[in-house]
Amino acid sequence: MENKVDVKMGEFSIQEAPVIIQSMGIGSCVVVCLYDKKNKIGGLAHIMSPKSEMREDIKPMRFADKAIKLIVGKMEEKGVRKKDLIVKIVGGASMFAGTTSILAIGNENILAVRKEFKDLDMNILNEDVGGNRGRSVWFDLSNGDVVVSHIGAETKVL
Repeated sequence: MENKVDVKMGEFSIQEAPVIIQSMGIGSCVVVCLYDKKNKIGGLAHIMSPKSEMREDIKPMRFADKAIKLIVGKMEEKGVRKKDLIVKIVGGASMFAGTTSILAIGNENILAVRKEFKDLDMNILNEDVGGNRGRSVWFDLSNGDVVVSHIGAETKVL
């Protein structure tokens, strides 16, 4: 029986195989999956917004500008080398077609996550982002596969 760990909005988890880290109901949020293939250690962060804008009183894992640096640092504390991490991102849907500003935050989240990885000199290997459908993710740490289920569409593996 496989061990599953749930990650909700604004949270993260770092685990070792044999574990599946899952996050359900991803809309405009972006889920970041980091994987060390050699040690079979993975981290998943469910990011809600692009910038913290100096809001120190709120969980840092909610924001791309804080969460990515934090989870990479926590993985390095576990002995993972940043250069060995495989990066995959999922989400950033536009859940309300034809809207602007706060309701179009999905694209802003995608851009912010990409910028943070670029600033850390890390490449995103694969992504399933944008669109207008919600998703759920299962991150299998035994092999690094990220299974993405789209509401009303086919499941895919990144």
